[in-house]
Amino acid sequence: MMRMFRDKIGRTVEVYIDDMVIKSKQEGQHVDDLKEVFEILRRHRLRLNADKCAFGVGSDKFLGYLIIERGIEVSPDQIEAAKRLKPPGNPKEVQKLTGMLAALNRFISKFANRCQLIYQLLKKWKGFRWDEECDRAFQDLKDYLGRAPTLSALEPGEDLYMYLSVSEHAANVVLLRDNGAQLPVYYISKMLVDAETRLGFRASNNEAEYEALLAGLRVVMDLGAKEVEVYSDSFLVVSQVQGNFEAKDPRMIEYLQLAKQMMGNFVTVKVEQIAWGQNRNADSLATLASSIADEVPWLLKVELVPEPSIAARALVLQVTEAEKCWMDPIIDFLLEDRAPKDEKEAARSFGIRNRYSTLAYHQSNGQAEATNKAIVCGLKKRLEGAKGRWAEELPSVLWAYQTTLRRSTGETPFSVTYGAEAVIPAEVNLCSARVAGFASDENEELMARELNLLKEHRDMATIRLAEYQQKLARRYNRAVRRREFAAGDLVL
Repeated sequence: MMRMFRDKIGRTVEVYIDDMVIKSKQEGQHVDDLKEVFEILRRHRLRLNADKCAFGVGSDKFLGYLIIERGIEVSPDQIEAAKRLKPPGNPKEVQKLTGMLAALNRFISKFANRCQLIYQLLKKWKGFRWDEECDRAFQDLKDYLGRAPTLSALEPGEDLYMYLSVSEHAANVVLLRDNGAQLPVYYISKMLVDAETRLGFRASNNEAEYEALLAGLRVVMDLGAKEVEVYSDSFLVVSQVQGNFEAKDPRMIEYLQLAKQMMGNFVTVKVEQIAWGQNRNADSLATLASSIADEVPWLLKVELVPEPSIAARALVLQVTEAEKCWMDPIIDFLLEDRAPKDEKEAARSFGIRNRYSTLAYHQSNGQAEATNKAIVCGLKKRLEGAKGRWAEELPSVLWAYQTTLRRSTGETPFSVTYGAEAVIPAEVNLCSARVAGFASDENEELMARELNLLKEHRDMATIRLAEYQQKLARRYNRAVRRREFAAGDLVL
């Protein structure tokens, strides 16, 4: 699907596995957009399920979200489910809650701050203790989801505004578009770890300030920014970048050169030094954004710098040896690729022995070969001479192999592995009894019960396999004429 619609995805088509939305900016253009999509489907010989198609709609659900003309909203079903939530009573229920919230984090302003107390309950060292603060945070989340904002749709080439708020425990970003009024597009929120783990190496304060500057420049470079303003509370770094101070330390010189090299990729770069207390302006900007548009969220990537941005300098100490040493031939070979004249004598003097050996291969039971044979046979049937498409067809063949009943065991490979049968797409389309009667809570309980019986399930499959092999042996031996020989008999 992604390859078929690669020229239209993001413009008139959105695809996720086998779900598809055809969208148009203007109502009069929609019929032409539909014709183009149908031509592609017809060219690839694909058909749509008419019962699942809806045409000419102004809003509809897609991937759990409500798509409307103004943008994207939380599905009303999800809002109702959030209102019915009860405070979790154990870590497993907390995991279920955080999983539900993670699916909605793009709609929740300052998601990490609101969920900090709840996520801490998952830490083993802290232990589970639901107190009044957790209850207030939980109720605040439920109230917020009841009035979750609409995320605005973007226009190609449109300028966006980003507001950043950094607290003690989290970094939060809101991305806005200005259409007469600033409308939220995306919320990003990320829990911060300790400063020692954000830099994966030992660094002085000045080195850490330079690393922060370089990391920020990399981010705005990836965003395609051309005009950049940098505010830092490091007087030394700002003064060196502005040219007011001269860098004398070798590492500071390397950091300064790298910073100026990166700044050369922008049209203009303005670097100013501000007092530490003035960093609160960033939080004020984010607060301003929240007051202009009803709060809305997303996800901020906090970069982990595993090693210094500048190359590490190796310290070399030259050692001279007046007398000959046993290490001299080794050093000559490593440095100058010069071997001793008499190689055999050199090997003997260093205790090197040349021994010949052959590789040993463990005997297999042929199971892997049999599986590969079945998969290759399935590929040949699907390719019909078009060998170049085997990589595209392989997932379908593997899925068919894993969900097909084996005569030898009476089970599918999938059920022997996971303890339950897979729900194939055909069941979803036809709405089988399993799909129609699906309930999330009951299904989780049934899956846990099946896992407890998995060993017994596999033992029964092994017994059926042995029985099947015995039947094959009896059928084969029926055509065998028994003859007995004694020691000394001549056999031709």
